[in-house]
Amino acid sequence: MGGLECLREVTEAFNNFMNHPYMTVTVNCKQFQLLERFTVIIYNKTSNLDSVNEARRKLFSQKNRPMEKIPPTQEALLQHTLRAVYQAGIWATSDQCEQKPPTPEGFGWTLESATKTWRPVWSNCL
Repeated sequence: MGGLECLREVTEAFNNFMNHPYMTVTVNCKQFQLLERFTVIIYNKTSNLDSVNEARRKLFSQKNRPMEKIPPTQEALLQHTLRAVYQAGIWATSDQCEQKPPTPEGFGWTLESATKTWRPVWSNCL
């Protein structure tokens, strides 16, 4: 998937998120795979890799590559995508008189039991 084709497909993925509020996103779903490829291109426009983890490994091994120029891990990208999908779901249903969003749990957020505060999940990797 080249540059312009990637943009067309990732736009379709974003539209799908808006048309299906609160959809389930996994690393195996087509929309996430398109976002992952798009993220690789953001960090290295000439890359033919589809995996952010592979792009991280390749870019990290290049000399003098600052951390800001290395894409997030796949798990971190997934959690960020889940938070974005949750927010997009709220915006997509904002014209409804009575919104009924699901709990943020599972959408890149976790409820801290001691303080009853929602905190972002940065990664589920140990």
